[in-house]
Amino acid sequence: MKLLVALDRSSFAEEVLPPIAAIVAAGNAEVVLATVVKATDVHETRTGPPATPSYVLSMTDFTGRLLPNAVVAVDDPVETRAQAEQRVKIESKEYLEGIARRWFPQGAEAAVLRGDDVAEELAGYAREHNVDVIAMATHGRTGLVKVLMGSVASALLRSRVAPVLLVRPNTL
Repeated sequence: MKLLVALDRSSFAEEVLPPIAAIVAAGNAEVVLATVVKATDVHETRTGPPATPSYVLSMTDFTGRLLPNAVVAVDDPVETRAQAEQRVKIESKEYLEGIARRWFPQGAEAAVLRGDDVAEELAGYAREHNVDVIAMATHGRTGLVKVLMGSVASALLRSRVAPVLLVRPNTL
């Protein structure tokens, strides 16, 4: 049996781990820990204005008189979007590998997916990798925003790509 365990780095989402670890310990199951990095959450990081001007520009006032040289400061990116995406991917992979070491000593695969529709990415992965069961907590980062079940869990149920095992976090 192949289990896809969806995590989003929240304590709510991690409450799916104890029952999944028990299932894996009791039988022969392959575990894939997955997280989705949303492209809209990754952006370049900029500094404040540089200590020295990037360039000096001559400007005129509304009458056309030349003003003293005006300094135009351009803040340079500390980290480009591509660098930020790579950093987040590495951090996400390290997070999943830490979860795997802690909960699944027999080993687990770590899958970092990328896209803005979390449910769609998880369903696509499950479809492409012949996942037998998708496991997740009923709530993740949004906590109590959704009363009965999170929107990702609901969308995965509707996708019908695989049975979905939902665990209700104890903290709700």
